[in-house]
Amino acid sequence: MTRVRLLIVLVVTAALYAAGVYAIYDQFRSGLIRTYENANETLARTFGNTRWVAIREVVQESANLPTNELRFGPRHGQIDGVIREFVRDTPVLKVKIYSLAGRTIYSSENRQIGEDKQQNQGFQMARLGTPVSDMYWRGSFSTFENEVADRNLVATYVPVRGADGRIAAVFEVYVDSLPMVQVMNRAVLILALVLAAMLAALFGLWLYASRKSSA
Repeated sequence: MTRVRLLIVLVVTAALYAAGVYAIYDQFRSGLIRTYENANETLARTFGNTRWVAIREVVQESANLPTNELRFGPRHGQIDGVIREFVRDTPVLKVKIYSLAGRTIYSSENRQIGEDKQQNQGFQMARLGTPVSDMYWRGSFSTFENEVADRNLVATYVPVRGADGRIAAVFEVYVDSLPMVQVMNRAVLILALVLAAMLAALFGLWLYASRKSSA
């Protein structure tokens, strides 16, 4: 077997291996995001059924208030108290509430209150009734209580429906996915090593057979 042929085989094998490992990782990642999205959707549905009535009027009245009043006025305290009580003992790190016009009525990170997310695709989809999620890494992140470091997060835009079933607002819920991401990464690494060992063994057998047949 010529060196050129051997090089081609090595390159093709490496490319197939890389593509296979990436496909495995992507499937794990997508499944993990869907799992958290379903949990966040259930959480928002539960909130809509049980606690939304407690802040519904406050949120509606806040839609056109000046930003400073949204951040520091009495309505903020009312919303904040209800949200904090609801997410206690859950993996939720942060919550934002958007009016149907896209204005940030509430955020557990105060400085974000008043921002306009009307053009955000995730918000637009949730406003129409479809939750949208993504997973990413943050070196630092502001939670309800403090700043945390080195976290994997899943953020979900999810519609909140009132008692009449109509969408009344959009929540953005952030949860800590780091423990499950670590499990996922270990599983992918093990599968990658097993796959590499199998490919190496098959390549060795093929190489041995090729040399023997040309001898």
